[in-house]
Amino acid sequence: MADWKSIFEVAAQKDTLIFLRAGETGKTLVEDVEQLVDFSNITDFYVYKHYNESYFQFLYEKLGSNSWQEFINSSHQNSTGLSGKAFKPLWTSRIANRSEALAKPMESEIFKQNLKAFRRYFPQIYVEFSSYEPECWFPYLEDNGSVNLVDKSDGSLYYHDSVKDTELSFKDFEKNPNKDGLVLNYTGKKLDSYLHYQYVNQADQLLQNVRESKSQLPKVIKSIILFGLVEGYQLQQLVDSYEVEKLFVCEPNRDFFYASLFSIRWDLLLEKIDEEERRIYLNIGDDGKNIFRDLVQQFYAVGPYNLMNSYFFQTYYNPELEIAIANVREQLQLIISMGEYFDHARYGISQTNEMISEGTRLLISKEQRPISNACASVPVFIIGNGPSLDSCIETIKSYKGKALVISCGTALMPLHKAGIVPDFHAEIEQNRSTFDWCCRVGDFDYLKGIPLISCNGIHPDTAALFKDTLIAFKDGESSTVSALELLGEKNYSLLNHAYPTVSNFVVNIVCELGFQQIYLFGIDLGFIDNKYHHSKSSGYYDGEGKERNDYSEENNTALVIPGNFRARVNTKQEFKISKSIMEQALASYPKTECYNTADGAKISGSVPLRDEMVLVTTDEADKSRALRYINENAFKAYASSNTFKVDYEKRFKTTEIAKEFDALITTVRDTELTIEAVDKLITQQMRTIIDSYASKNSLLFYLLHGTINFTNAFLSKVIAADNGEAYIEEALRLWEKWLTKIALDYSNDPDAFDLIQAFFHFRTTAFYKTQKHTFAEHYDVKLMGFDNAEEYKSVYTHYYSQVATDFEAFEYVVNLPVESNFQVQEKDRLVPIQIGGKLNELLTFSEKFAPKSCNSFWYPWGLPPVELGSETVKAGMAPLSTCMRTRTQFLLNRVRKNFDYSALYILKVMFVETTNEAIFENQSLNDITNQLKDFDAFIEFDSFIVIPFNRDKFECYMVDHRGDRGKRINTPLSAENLVSFITEASYNNLLNK
Repeated sequence: MADWKSIFEVAAQKDTLIFLRAGETGKTLVEDVEQLVDFSNITDFYVYKHYNESYFQFLYEKLGSNSWQEFINSSHQNSTGLSGKAFKPLWTSRIANRSEALAKPMESEIFKQNLKAFRRYFPQIYVEFSSYEPECWFPYLEDNGSVNLVDKSDGSLYYHDSVKDTELSFKDFEKNPNKDGLVLNYTGKKLDSYLHYQYVNQADQLLQNVRESKSQLPKVIKSIILFGLVEGYQLQQLVDSYEVEKLFVCEPNRDFFYASLFSIRWDLLLEKIDEEERRIYLNIGDDGKNIFRDLVQQFYAVGPYNLMNSYFFQTYYNPELEIAIANVREQLQLIISMGEYFDHARYGISQTNEMISEGTRLLISKEQRPISNACASVPVFIIGNGPSLDSCIETIKSYKGKALVISCGTALMPLHKAGIVPDFHAEIEQNRSTFDWCCRVGDFDYLKGIPLISCNGIHPDTAALFKDTLIAFKDGESSTVSALELLGEKNYSLLNHAYPTVSNFVVNIVCELGFQQIYLFGIDLGFIDNKYHHSKSSGYYDGEGKERNDYSEENNTALVIPGNFRARVNTKQEFKISKSIMEQALASYPKTECYNTADGAKISGSVPLRDEMVLVTTDEADKSRALRYINENAFKAYASSNTFKVDYEKRFKTTEIAKEFDALITTVRDTELTIEAVDKLITQQMRTIIDSYASKNSLLFYLLHGTINFTNAFLSKVIAADNGEAYIEEALRLWEKWLTKIALDYSNDPDAFDLIQAFFHFRTTAFYKTQKHTFAEHYDVKLMGFDNAEEYKSVYTHYYSQVATDFEAFEYVVNLPVESNFQVQEKDRLVPIQIGGKLNELLTFSEKFAPKSCNSFWYPWGLPPVELGSETVKAGMAPLSTCMRTRTQFLLNRVRKNFDYSALYILKVMFVETTNEAIFENQSLNDITNQLKDFDAFIEFDSFIVIPFNRDKFECYMVDHRGDRGKRINTPLSAENLVSFITEASYNNLLNK
């Protein structure tokens, strides 16, 4: 520690002036020196660099090679310092006669043997480094024969003693190994109904009980990522002391890797790995931009679950790469939780196949769609739903006629309210919640005037809302890879950066289409105020601008990142990843200029630009040409779309996957309850799906790749825990249970569509408002058995207020007149089949009427009404009031107007949630299932069952008049299908209304 008192005393004695610039890097050196000249009239000065801070080193080199005036005229103030290659440790020592001690390739036997080995195993590395000339750091031979690194510009050595210094670093890592692990749990709510996530949540509960103490590096290392080599001694110590099964080496500095060719025996290392059939991956010279993508590819080749037991060893510090390394580590931890899993793959495949079969146009390869310079120069406005959208609506309006406007996801509602019709609307999520969000706009004619641009897997119901649909394939998706097996990959463009948000998808596809001028509006990816996280005109807020849900409570918004127009903003994990992927996309298209108008996250590769500074020079004719390019040249329908599903089934046989599911379930069931057996199962499961992929006649790999990776990570964590052996049986039985459920659910309906909902009651309201056909009040009231309309409305409102807040929906149902084109069934046409009646009487009756005149039949219940607040109801032993449930629900859920064939509707009985299995033994339920046992398929909705009498017409009944989609069940009706449940909390809420 400096003795400042003594320093000041000596300076005073020698008449020395001291000027301090604490906390400065030297970027204001010119101004500081000019002030010093004015104060003391100096004419020259010496420069002494105490340590190797990056900008200090930059100034030292510039001042040593330029005159003061040349230095002043240079652009040094815009520099960030030395590049990563020239970066030095803070403290270095010097040597004399440095040029004489440089390692010479032709005199080094180790170098020659290493090159020979690389020529065999890594030919590209051999070609590059056989005649390599270092840029900054040269290999330097110490007197003891070890290799150090020397900066030829000033003779500074990287290490004081290369062997001892690296040995100390490695010993510290041995004692405190860094294993990041994986994020395996699911904290969201929207996808809770997915089988994969139900399994994940139960697995997470089990993992809460396992313990893994931090210990020294194990003798057998499953996997390790070594970031940095320098001259390679730490790598040598690692492979000499431990058995490494999978070794990933990343060295961004080519000079360092070159030095390792003189210091360590790469030839012996590579031969050993080859002989023992282990794995090594080398990433040399990457500055951090592609490391994550390359590592992901490598881990997917061996199974991402290996990251659960992967260690991370960073051998040196480099501030330029520190952020990139941190991002890589963070994203690798999320590789399992963000990956594709059974439900995502299953619905993605079925929905992609449906869209292709419908003749949807697909983005063709770049060679087939050249873009003119005039089209490429047309600006593209990409509109997100960030809070900054509210302040730039007028700018978007003023240039809409000259620029292409693409709305992203939930930004559609604010644009609709502002009277802006985008040229395209974009959606990316394949779950059906996109349908709900789009419907909430409430103007179906508006939607029908807009083309949808999306990616494979988009929900067909969402696509049907729009004028037309254009699709691009996302790289790596199961639905992409399997579809292109038939379509031919060379015929289509693949998007590499189209995740995790819809704005990522749009940026990616706009760049891929060849447009070179992008403006981002409302792509905030961050926020200043946690209560102001999206446009106030969007569905996240009510009519008074208040949050519908507490966003900050549902999302971790405490992450802080650099801002676009301010020092920092808050964000959440998904947006942080979105920003990183968007930066990668922009870097991949260097000809594209991107301007960011949002007061949110700083996006590298984009230029901050206030929206009032936007200037568009193209005209309406230019925009028209760009639209024609997209609509006529860039997207084409598959020529054999009408036979695609048949061809797909021939290629990927459902009979084959059924056998593979059975074999896999048997393997899990028969696994012994030992650590060794489970470890073997982990490898066997990955080999099973890879073998299936190689056979090219099953979808097992595509459907289970993600879920198997999760399972293998889950099982790996169990057997690695200190008390893991005690939980092996529970873990295996859990996996067997959910694998069986997955197999059964898939076999029931391989072509099923996703059913996830979001704010469905708002969508329901939007549908009711468009359906002017409703029952006249006198018909409603009398048919439902109420004495007057007020009694009916009281019961109706009492029940539905728990899920809906817009009471206009109720008024529309009760009061609006019947339209002439909607034929209401009269009471005497409802067939009063009582419990014990004959089903063939119903079928005979249906044949007496033309399908369009009478096509719906109500199956009435024989259950007596029970008082809503009774103890038997609360205990889940008796259903909620059937008077309120049955007839009301029948009217609300009456499906469509005109069917080709008749169908039977059966209302479910609702109970308060219970574990009492006796409910399903109710005689009334069993009487119904016995009467309908000849029907081997039906459609299940939340509150009712539909049994179409013609199996070929099931698709006509899949969506009801509220916009709900049912689930097709290809088995006879069971008692479980006739019952629905309400949570105790919801029931209590209902009572208190």
